[in-house]
Amino acid sequence: MSGDVQPRKRKDKKRKKDELGIEEPRGTAAALGEGDVFLHSQHEHGTGGHWCAKIIFFSLLAILVTLIGLIILENRGLSELEANAVESRYSGVFEGWLEDAPEDDHHDEHTLELTHHDDDEHDEEEEDEADEEVEVEKLEKEVSEEEPISVELPALPEDDDDDDKDEGAFDDKDEPDEEDSGIEDEDEEFLEADDTDEPPIERITVPPGKPFVEVEEEVSSEQPPDTLAEEEEYEKQQEKLRKEEAQSSHKDGGNSIEDVWPGEPSDAYWRQQLDSAERELRQGAWSSAIARVGATQLRESARARYIVARALDAEAESRRDNRLLSRAIAAYLDLLKMNERLSDKKLLEVASRTLDRIQFRGNYLNAEPVYRLLIRRFPNEPSHRNNLTISFLMANRVDLAEEVLKETLKRWPDDRIALAHYGFVLKTKHNQYEKAVELFEKALEGDTGPANEARFYYHYGDSLLLLGRPDEAHEVHKRGAKLGHFLSPSQRSLYNVPRLKGSPWWNIEDTPYLRLAKALEKSWKEILKEGEAAKALYEQEKEGLKERGEWSQLDLFVRGQEIPDRCKRAPVTCAIVKSEPAAAGCRRGQVKFSAMAAGTHVRAHVGPTNCRLRMHLGLSNTKDTYIRVDKEIRQWQPGKVLLFDDSFEHEVWHNGTGTRLVLIVDVWHPQLTPAERRQLPAI
Repeated sequence: MSGDVQPRKRKDKKRKKDELGIEEPRGTAAALGEGDVFLHSQHEHGTGGHWCAKIIFFSLLAILVTLIGLIILENRGLSELEANAVESRYSGVFEGWLEDAPEDDHHDEHTLELTHHDDDEHDEEEEDEADEEVEVEKLEKEVSEEEPISVELPALPEDDDDDDKDEGAFDDKDEPDEEDSGIEDEDEEFLEADDTDEPPIERITVPPGKPFVEVEEEVSSEQPPDTLAEEEEYEKQQEKLRKEEAQSSHKDGGNSIEDVWPGEPSDAYWRQQLDSAERELRQGAWSSAIARVGATQLRESARARYIVARALDAEAESRRDNRLLSRAIAAYLDLLKMNERLSDKKLLEVASRTLDRIQFRGNYLNAEPVYRLLIRRFPNEPSHRNNLTISFLMANRVDLAEEVLKETLKRWPDDRIALAHYGFVLKTKHNQYEKAVELFEKALEGDTGPANEARFYYHYGDSLLLLGRPDEAHEVHKRGAKLGHFLSPSQRSLYNVPRLKGSPWWNIEDTPYLRLAKALEKSWKEILKEGEAAKALYEQEKEGLKERGEWSQLDLFVRGQEIPDRCKRAPVTCAIVKSEPAAAGCRRGQVKFSAMAAGTHVRAHVGPTNCRLRMHLGLSNTKDTYIRVDKEIRQWQPGKVLLFDDSFEHEVWHNGTGTRLVLIVDVWHPQLTPAERRQLPAI
């Protein structure tokens, strides 16, 4: 029985082993035999197998924990975005192991989940990676014993459990904020990268005994450091230098901010170009100065525009070229477009020169926008309004002048300049002589003040003459002469050369014009025929000098220039006049026929200048016609020339019958030099 029991027991044990899946070690039974020895061997095998599994498991677990701990140490103190941007040098070890951590509602923590794959291929990869982990662990221990390292690496693309893994880059352009707290919440997922693209490790040695400081590697895209304070300091220094340069180059040596031109370039090179252009301007190299400041980089520079205007201005004056002068005026006006950026001093400087050039050119209406600009900038200064008034009057726009005057007197009712000009407007435009006299009296009270000018005394006395008050007028004329406004109470012309001899009547023999006078007298009948044949071209007198009657004129030469086609109607007359340059080229006179109907009276008046003498050639109906110059009265005679100075007060009566016809020929005062004749402005 015992023999049956033993085999049955062995069969039962073998069946249990098969059910448990335990293989019997080969060679044990043969070497040791059966029974207790076998059971002991089975027990030893079972016990030893469990411990080996535990050792392997805990070894792998320790490696895993160590690597996780190292990664945590690497990322300690990094912000949320930095953690996403940093790739561990051990990230390749976890490739395929780490999945994206799910985010909770508060984004407070990230969970790393360990995933096991049951397929054999993954087991083989784990074994290979485990070997790599051992090597990496050794390296990590060596590094961790020396110092902590923080390295910023590009972010990695998301693991899609595919064999194809794309490598991404994340360039953090802002410097990260260092904090002592742990890893902050993340809004982006962890990304994985291939081991082949790991950057080299940079070791940073911290001096012993110093507190731990994390140092981060600069990102691959270098950004300039924040030097705002340094830039501000640099700009202050440059601005100071620009002010000093402007002060040193200013002709007046000014030291205020008002001496600085706006729009100065920040680049020292272009400021040097402006300085060089100013030197060339002073040296007369006008074209070079203009070319130097013509760069687009200087388009907003007020100094560059001023240099262009001054260069054109100087060249125009040197060459006496009105076309260049017009270009200079346009350049000044272009500079004044920057008026809001110009200081008061600079604005007045530029505007003053612009107005001077406009007035010299004679385009008085072009001055209006400049004056309007000054009025807007200096609303409480009446002088700019008064100057605008004068500009309108010079342009013969009395209507516009009157509008400005009314506005000025509404704000400044006692302004003497405005009062005097308004008196002039009332006299010349509206013939309101009484009101004009009142305004002149107020403006010239005490013979002082800004209205103390020759023209106002002239119109003041003339208004009294028109009112039939000659004695009062004479007193005003005496006051004017005493103040130096008139050459004498009788010689009241306003545009004078004081040194010239003044005489109401002249003897032709005492002048260089005897030959001209003889030629006119010799051809007086042909001249008469030409004058009568052209009566259809005569125009009414426009100066308002006629008190009664009819007075008309036909101009042949005006201001030294021949009127087109007029000489075709009077060839003999023009030929004689052209033979004397002092007559044909007299820019302060005229050559004209004067026809006066019977009964006409031309009131007492004076000519505008003492720079000319006036010839009268009597042609027809001269009987009972008279002319008074100062205190002497003479009568015309056919074919005879009278010579007088019309800057003296003179008056005309036609008490005869028929139309009196005379030829008037103005000639330069014989004492004027050739240079003066060329340079005196035309009247």
